[in-house]
Amino acid sequence: MLDVIFVWGAIVLSIIIVIGITAVFWQLLAKYTTTKHFWDILLNELGYPSLSKVQFFVWTIIIAFSYITIYIIRFLAGEFGPPPGLSENILVLLSVSAIVPVGSARLNRYLNRSVKPVSTTPPTTILWRYMLLENEEPALHRYQMVLWTCISVSIYVIVIVTTIFNAQILADVATKLVLPDIDGKLVILMGLSQGAYLGGKAFSIKSKP
Repeated sequence: MLDVIFVWGAIVLSIIIVIGITAVFWQLLAKYTTTKHFWDILLNELGYPSLSKVQFFVWTIIIAFSYITIYIIRFLAGEFGPPPGLSENILVLLSVSAIVPVGSARLNRYLNRSVKPVSTTPPTTILWRYMLLENEEPALHRYQMVLWTCISVSIYVIVIVTTIFNAQILADVATKLVLPDIDGKLVILMGLSQGAYLGGKAFSIKSKP
């Protein structure tokens, strides 16, 4: 059975790896593109924060961190192969989260909105509030997307933490320690919320991104 200290070590190492990969990615962006700030990857073509991109980014970081942490714990326990494959629910969630930003960008263009280069405004001045606004007013479909994202991410983080610190699982890492699945009902709710987000954007002629 692995000691808890190894679990904490795996968590710290995972954080370092994720930050390291992100730093390399940012250096490549800074060198080969006109991007000035890392957070510009979360902006749409008009320079406003994209709610769908932020959600996709959050889920990508959470799943990547969890997978790396579980792999390191299994490695420390003598299991050198990768953890079992991602569940269908996780794949569906990541797929939908990846598709929605593309659909959102297409809608922006379809609604005849003028396109300008991505803003190079420092992160402290980015208008994050526009993620919750439609036509300069609070939008329910955006709020519910943020709400369900926060709920789903919080629940999954709790599941991950309880899994990697579970004594019974640590006693049999080889067969029991795998990347936890996401509840199917939450995946459905996330899908519905993203559908409502795209629908609200489609019927808003002058919407902010």
